[in-house]
Amino acid sequence: MVIIAIEGPNGAGKTWLCDSLREKLDNVKFLKTPFYKDALGECVKKALSGHPEFLPYKDELMYGNWLAGCRELNNDVYIIDRWYDTAILYSGSSEWGKKQDWSFIPKPSMTVVLLPPLDVVLERLDSREEQRIYDTEEGYRMVQNYYTDLGLDLNKSNKLQYVEERDFIVLNCEEHVKDFLEKISKYLSEVVM
Repeated sequence: MVIIAIEGPNGAGKTWLCDSLREKLDNVKFLKTPFYKDALGECVKKALSGHPEFLPYKDELMYGNWLAGCRELNNDVYIIDRWYDTAILYSGSSEWGKKQDWSFIPKPSMTVVLLPPLDVVLERLDSREEQRIYDTEEGYRMVQNYYTDLGLDLNKSNKLQYVEERDFIVLNCEEHVKDFLEKISKYLSEVVM
């Protein structure tokens, strides 16, 4: 199994990058987390939208959602919009989440961290119809701090970094995202041939 995880704060452009890769690659499976396709996913969606009856159970709902989603994986090549680091950052770092076993989530072969400037992200978030609980400067800073604490150099854009026995690439400007799009498309075309 090969997993390329696309990570970053809300409004960073993860879905756009995944959609752009989907147009270029045929033999790659694309997933987006949280997995919204069932009743559990709908509860997660409501919790992330701040609904008071679901929000107190956000971490438990997300844990179950990731567990259910991981059971669907097989020996394919995946590009996943939010993956391991999102699970740890948003649920695994809570008091409840620290007590859970997160080893069921396969670690990605490569993690791409999209981290455009804060003003770009906030402008994108302001244009969204529905705001979610992390669609804020605080949400952006949480992501930024998580990766800094992990040991990534966030100013080292478009360069491969090896941290905690994993490959990472931080992309913090549009030119680097476009450059990466071409490189990863070529790489994955060769892998899945």
